[in-house]
Amino acid sequence: MKYNGFYKFDTRFVKSPITVKNDNLTFEQANMLSRGDYKSFQFPINFNVISGKKWLPVLNPPSVGLYILKKDIVENLEAHQIKGFASFEVLIVDQNGEVNNDYCGFSIIGKSGKIEFTKSQIIEKKTGEGYSKYYRGLFPNMDTWDHSDIFRPVDSLFVIMSEKAKKIFDKYEKTNLDFVTLNDVELMSIIVDSV
Repeated sequence: MKYNGFYKFDTRFVKSPITVKNDNLTFEQANMLSRGDYKSFQFPINFNVISGKKWLPVLNPPSVGLYILKKDIVENLEAHQIKGFASFEVLIVDQNGEVNNDYCGFSIIGKSGKIEFTKSQIIEKKTGEGYSKYYRGLFPNMDTWDHSDIFRPVDSLFVIMSEKAKKIFDKYEKTNLDFVTLNDVELMSIIVDSV
């Protein structure tokens, strides 16, 4: 199977992004929301702005793997029949007590098999005074892929999108969104070895 039409999705650092938080949301609960397991929640999920000034298309995740997106992105995904995600209602209150209703929670419900790091190329990169080992290539087992456009490999927080899904996000390209083809993903060995 070729991986060229797939991308790892994430956010990248930009200066002064809005960051939100819900102090009552545990890591386990955030993980449930991020995977579309809504049965023990009442909506909306409340978030408070804790820092930043820029309202970006994807807010800094309140927890690893939990994304909050602008509603118009989700509406575009739905209009183009993108599969593999669900959304949920959030209420965001800024530092001045103003409510921002332009966002919703974003859950990844599409799935594939586990990441097969044996298919990755091992490289060394100069870091500081020495070299560090990296794995180049993020290759999930696609035998059990559900053919969704947005998915997570089993036992992983990585979000993978098809070319079709990525095109919806392209108009926000110069913001905080980061797409890397699966062939070009580079992960430090310390990350891979902990998986």
